Formats: sequence, structure tokens, C-alpha cells
Amino acid sequence: SSEFANKIFGISLRLIKEDTIGQFTFPYDSSTATTVEFRMRGNGDIIIEWGDGVSESYTLSPTVTTNYTHTYTGTSGTKNINIVNSKYVTLLTDNESGGDNKYKWNLVDIDKFRNLTRFIHVQSGHTDSGSITNLINLTSLFWTGSNTGSGNITNLVNLTYLNWQGNNTGSGSITNLTNLTYLAWTGNNTGSGSIT
Repeated sequence: SSEFANKIFGISLRLIKEDTIGQFTFPYDSSTATTVEFRMRGNGDIIIEWGDGVSESYTLSPTVTTNYTHTYTGTSGTKNINIVNSKYVTLLTDNESGGDNKYKWNLVDIDKFRNLTRFIHVQSGHTDSGSITNLINLTSLFWTGSNTGSGNITNLVNLTYLNWQGNNTGSGSITNLTNLTYLAWTGNNTGSGSIT
């Protein structure tokens, strides 16, 4: 029947879409943190599901970094934010300096942003997670604080800037990362190697 077909195809489409959904949580507080914001650049169409019933469609710019902002109302609580077609995002950052609650989002799985070239999240009080092992297009990573990111950097040969600290558990060798111009790798990371 058409109803059965709709259920089957609906499930199939959702499963296909799940692979390209980047997820965040945001600790909405009606007194201190009512607005969430992240900055993105990329090439393609995305949908942001803000977690309060509002969904918005955008076309990413490959050259202009755009602020994506949403303000919540009502009872405080965690908001679950989805970015559908996160594979089209090439740059994802906060304000690159911290000190603002609207950037205190938590990235659930960085793996879903498979084409990232630049990721910066230095706002204190957040916890990102996921592995960077397969983010082979990364050129710049600035990831500090209470994050629990992981991954092997050995094959991320396009990296020019690596500042990876805090509770992250990165591994691998920097020997082949000959494009690196800046390296700060401390905390729980277990990197090795040298560049001559």
C-alpha cells in the first residue's frame, strides 16, 4: 500500500540523511544563555534544526564566513541542534576568542563534518567529541578545553596549524606533516614524531 511504501521509504531516507547530520547540544538557560551561534563556510545547501521545532534552510558560501544564530524562549533546558548535510561545511568556528555563552555549544561528533578544512572551538565550558582521523582536508585545528576529541593525525598532511590541548586524546605521528607552521599539542594527547 502507499502507506506502507511511505513508511519504508521514509525510514530509508532518514537513514541516508543520518550519515550527514552534524549534531550539537546547547545548554539553553533563560537567564544567562538564550542565544546560540556558530560560524560556518562551505559549499552546498544545509538545514539547521534548532531543537525547538524551528528548521531553517541555508546555502553556504565557500568564501564568506556567516554567523548562524538562534534565540530560544521558554523553560531552560538542553537543546539538540542538527545540521543536515553537514558534509558541505568546510569551516566551523566559534568567535575564536571565547568569553561568550552563545558559543558554549557542544559538538557531538566531529566526524560528521567530513570535509572540514578549519575547526576552532576555544570557548570554555563546552565538551566536544569525535575523531578527526578521517578529516583529511583539515588545514587548521584549534581545539582546547574540556573536549574529549580523539583521532590519529598521521595522515592529516594538509595541516598547517595544530593547537590541540585539554582532555583530548589525539595520537599519531607528526613526521609527515611537513606543512605545519604552528604546533601546540599537550594535555592527554600522545603524539610522536618530529619534523626536520
